[in-house]
Amino acid sequence: MDHAEQSTQREHANQPPEKKPILRQTLSRAQRLTRSGDIREAYAQGRKAVGSCMVLWTRTATDAQLRLGVVASRKVGNAVARARAKRLMREVYRTHRAGLTGNVDVVLVARHAILRTPWSDVVNDFRSLAVRARLRETREEHVDPSA
Repeated sequence: MDHAEQSTQREHANQPPEKKPILRQTLSRAQRLTRSGDIREAYAQGRKAVGSCMVLWTRTATDAQLRLGVVASRKVGNAVARARAKRLMREVYRTHRAGLTGNVDVVLVARHAILRTPWSDVVNDFRSLAVRARLRETREEHVDPSA
């Protein structure tokens, strides 16, 4: 190996490895309910589906577009527990938002059970709530009748 090759190798060794761009997997501001009045309006409209670890409220309005609001009261636990509950609800909504339909906004309210429920049960609870709230079709409706 000559001197030029050694010099090139040293230059590459001192450079940091190329970083891949990190894809943000969060809900944008436009996909979230940011006004507390919108959440109160969802409560006032009274359309809810109650699950074992969360309650799903829907809000119809001219500006509704499957935006999400999350709520965790002190009944859920301390600040750390409430933050975890909200993260779980945001994640289950974010991963299933593409399969939801309707011109409504969604408010998810945590129940204490969400903290001790396995992730797969949280997902199943959300799916069943979405079906009951008519935000998602059931599996039977996806079956092709001509087959």
